[in-house]
Amino acid sequence: MWAIMNILVLPAGIVHAFPLPNIPNVFNVRDYGAKGDGTTDDTAAIQAAVNAARVVKAPLVYLPNGTYRVSDTIQLCATGADNEWMTFQGESMTGTVIRLADKASGFGDRNNPKAVVLATPQPGGATFQHQSVIDLTINTGSNNPGVIALDQHANNVGVSENLLLKSADGNGYLGFAFNRNYGGTHFVKNVEVVGFSTGFDLSIRSAKSNILLEHIIVRNAHIGIYCQKRCIGIRDLQTFNVDKPVDNEDETNLAIIDSAFSYDRAGGSCGIDFRHTSGHLFVRNVSAKGFKSVVADNGTPAGGTYIDEWHTGDGVKLSDRAPDRTLNLPIKETPDLAWDLSKSVIVDCEKQVYDSDAIQNAIDKSGKEIVILSGVDRSRNNTGIVKLDKSIYVRGGVRRIYGSKMEVSFDADDDPRYAFIIETGGWPMVSIDTFKNVNGGIRNQSSKTVVLRELRLRHPFRTCYETAAEKPGDLFLESFNPVGNNKALEPGPQLIFRNQKVWSRGLNMTGVSDQLHAYNSDVWLFGINSGEIHPETWLAAHMGSHLEIFSCFMDTGGGDHSGDRPSGGMIKSYGGNISVASCGVFKKRDVPLSTLLWEQHDGEGNGGKTRTKPLLELPVSPSYYHMPFYSCSLLPADKDAIKAVLEKAEAPREAITNQVPEKVTVKSGKKTKSRTK
Repeated sequence: MWAIMNILVLPAGIVHAFPLPNIPNVFNVRDYGAKGDGTTDDTAAIQAAVNAARVVKAPLVYLPNGTYRVSDTIQLCATGADNEWMTFQGESMTGTVIRLADKASGFGDRNNPKAVVLATPQPGGATFQHQSVIDLTINTGSNNPGVIALDQHANNVGVSENLLLKSADGNGYLGFAFNRNYGGTHFVKNVEVVGFSTGFDLSIRSAKSNILLEHIIVRNAHIGIYCQKRCIGIRDLQTFNVDKPVDNEDETNLAIIDSAFSYDRAGGSCGIDFRHTSGHLFVRNVSAKGFKSVVADNGTPAGGTYIDEWHTGDGVKLSDRAPDRTLNLPIKETPDLAWDLSKSVIVDCEKQVYDSDAIQNAIDKSGKEIVILSGVDRSRNNTGIVKLDKSIYVRGGVRRIYGSKMEVSFDADDDPRYAFIIETGGWPMVSIDTFKNVNGGIRNQSSKTVVLRELRLRHPFRTCYETAAEKPGDLFLESFNPVGNNKALEPGPQLIFRNQKVWSRGLNMTGVSDQLHAYNSDVWLFGINSGEIHPETWLAAHMGSHLEIFSCFMDTGGGDHSGDRPSGGMIKSYGGNISVASCGVFKKRDVPLSTLLWEQHDGEGNGGKTRTKPLLELPVSPSYYHMPFYSCSLLPADKDAIKAVLEKAEAPREAITNQVPEKVTVKSGKKTKSRTK
C-alpha cells in the first residue's frame, strides 16, 4: 500500500540546475538586458527576449538563476497568434525567481485579475500547441490582490513543471490558471502553490480537453483545485490548510489517487466537494485529516476520512469475473534525466548538408554522455532541422539525446528508416527528449530503460515507437505525442508493446489511425487523449497484458464514421486485463461510434465469445458520455497461449540498413508515388 505522507518530498530532480548552453535556438534574457539582481525592473528586457524568440518557431526562452523584478505581465504570445512550441525555462526552480513589484499597477482588482506570466493566446483555442513553463519561481509580491501567478494554455501536449507559485503576503487571487476552452493533453508536475485564494483553476466553458496533475502541493488557500467540464487526472495532491482541497462543478470526469488533505483549522467539511448533475468521480487511496469525509457527493458525505477505492455512479463489467477494483499496477516515477553541460557535446545542425555523420561521431567519439542538437533555420523563421540521410544509433556511453526543440527529418516524407535506433551496451538507461518532431520514429533493440519525453513522433509505416528486443527494459513516456501519418501504406498501431512494462504520463494520440496494442505487457496510463478519427481499435490489451488507465478523454468528432463496425471498439480486450477509472467521450456527433468496449473471453480466434458495451448506453451530459469505472479481468493465460499470441502479433521489422535503399513504386491512397524500400 502506498504510504500517505504528511509532507510531500518532491523528487530530487526539481532542485537540479538546468543551465542551457549558448546555442542559436536559446534566447537568454541576459542577452537582452535583464539583470536578475532583484532591484532592476527587468520587465522590458524579458519581454524583448520573448518578442525576439517569437520569430522562430519552437524557441527556448531561458532565464539563468537570479531574481527578476517585474512590474507588468510577461506575455509569451502575441494576441491572435499561435506562437507554438515555445518553452519558457529557468535554470532551477528555486534559483530563478520572477518577482512582481509590491502594489504593482493593474494587479489590484479581483474582478479583473491579471497574470504575471501569460502563456496563452487571447482568448485561447486549439492551435496553441506544445507550450511549456519549467524550472522557476513566480513570486507575486505583496498588496496585489488581483494577481494570477501563471496563466497557461496548450494543446497536443504542454508542460508546467518544477514551479513554485507564491504570494508574498498570502493574499493572491489565483496561482495557476488553465481555464480557457480546449487545451490538453497538458501535464503539470512538481508544482507548489502557496498563499492564493484558489490554487488551480481548471474550469472551462466548453468541454473537449484534459489535464493531468502529479506531485502537487497547495498551501493556505480557500480552494485548492477548482474543476469544471474537463477530463482531469490528479495523482499525489497534498494540501495543507485548504478549506476545499478540490471543488468540482458540473460535467467533470475526475480521477484522484494517492493524495492526502490536512486541515488544522476548525470547520473542515470535506476534501472533495463534488457538486454535479452530470459527470463522475473516481477516488483511490486518499485521506482527509481534519475533515468530516474525503468526499461530499452532491452534499452527501462518502467514504469517511480515508477511501481505499470508490467511485460515483455504476461501473461497467461485461463479465462476472471482472473485479470491482482497478488493477492497481505498481507505479514507478519517471527516472531523473541526467544533465551536466561539462559532460555534453553540442552538434551544430546548420553546418552540413546532412547531420547523420556529425551526430553519430558525437555519440561514438566525443566521450560525452549528453548530445545536444542545435540550430535555427533563419530562412524559414523556424526551429532548426536535423537532416538525416541514415539512421542514428544511440549506443556506448551516451545516455541522453536532447533535441532543443529541433525537428528531425529525412528528405522523403515516406522514408522507411528509423530516425533513432537504440542499441544495447553502455548506460542501462537512455532518454530522447525535447524535440519538436522526430519524423522517422524510434526503434529500441536493447534491454535498456528508455525515457521518451516532450516529443512528437511520426513514422510513415506502422509504429512510431517499436520495441524489438527479446527482453526489453522499462519504458517511460511523458508528454508524448505519437501522430499518425496519412501517407502510411498500411495504417496500423502507432504504439506496440511486447513483453514490456510501460508507465505513461500525458499521452496524446489524437489523429492516429490505429493506436495502442499491448502484448504480454503491463501498461499504466495516467491520462490519454485519444480520437478524432475512426480507427478499428483505439486501446487494446491482448492475452497476458494488463492495461490500467486513469483519466481517459476520447473524441469521436473527426473522421469518417460511415464504416462503423459492430466488431470495432474504442477499448478492446483480446483476453487481456483492463481497468479504466474516469473516462469521458466527447459528444460531438449525433451518431458516434457504436462500440465503446469490446471483450473476447475465449482466446484470440474468431470463435471466441465476445461481449460489447455500446457507447449510447452510457450516462450522457450535453458534452460527454461518462464512464466512471470499467474493469475486465480475465483468467490468466498459460505461457503457451501467450507465446502463441505473440507469434501471431505483427513481428518487429528487421532493422533497416543505412544504405540508400532501392526505389520502388507503391500506391499511397489514390496517387502512385516512389518511396525507399
